[in-house]
Amino acid sequence: MANQTGAEPKVDVYQVITDRLIAALEAGVAPWRRPWSGVTPAPANFVSGRRYTGWINLMLLSFRPFHNPFWLTRGQVQKLGGEVMEDEEGTPIISIWWRELPVNDRPGDGRTRRIPRLRESLVFNYEQCRGLRKHPKSSAGDFFANDPILAAAGNLEHDPIAAAEAIIAAMPEPPAIEEGGTSAVYDPILDVVRMPRPGRFERRVDYYSVLFHELAHSTGHKRRLNRAWPGHLGGPEHSQEELIAEMAAAYLCGQAGICDQTLDNSAAYLGNWLKVLRGDRRLVVMAASQAQRAAAYILGRES
Repeated sequence: MANQTGAEPKVDVYQVITDRLIAALEAGVAPWRRPWSGVTPAPANFVSGRRYTGWINLMLLSFRPFHNPFWLTRGQVQKLGGEVMEDEEGTPIISIWWRELPVNDRPGDGRTRRIPRLRESLVFNYEQCRGLRKHPKSSAGDFFANDPILAAAGNLEHDPIAAAEAIIAAMPEPPAIEEGGTSAVYDPILDVVRMPRPGRFERRVDYYSVLFHELAHSTGHKRRLNRAWPGHLGGPEHSQEELIAEMAAAYLCGQAGICDQTLDNSAAYLGNWLKVLRGDRRLVVMAASQAQRAAAYILGRES
């Protein structure tokens, strides 16, 4: 049941989400790389036809073993005269928002800290239900046609490099981008992204994947989204910032239609994230929320 108070649910939704993403990593898949692009439509609500939003929700729903893209709450199933089949497990989806609370009780101090609040609900796939009195509002083909990322993946005339360039050119108040050298890095003091020249990459699309990662870091600058810059390498803040950039870059690659060409599923890469996620059950939820804001900022959209 959804938690209406904003308090943490009785079921540890942080742990449920983290465990499911760890299972994907153990299976050799980086779960933040959009798994449905070019394969199946994005997950959507059966009743309204609206696609689910939120990076966490899309990951959780896409990694469930169902071919049908449509989902319902138990209440929606019952209103349609159906039932969830016996022993079927629901999939948690969440909405997350942030509250600003004072750091201490000193009058006029002005310092605040951001506290996450979650609301959880369970949804069931169409294949987990029986006796429903209606069919989905839209066909899978309709969803493919209306999804710009899926359409790009299936369009031979789509130019991912042009699409990536358009995303970069449209970023509001972007950092300076300097090419040259052998490494890619964002300098938060000078607000500069430094990149190797495109010719140093094996494929041109790899250049944009890396650039999107660094641009995601730059959204944390105080004149953009004002994220606290992480401390020492290997610390929890650094791990969260890296995951923010990973997720935001993967989403931007999907927007450009190049996500399937930039996967890094090496054993070292996956093993590192397994270690990090096992050490902090809240990390992926917090990072996904910030990554959604970062990608939205770069795309000039409301998060």
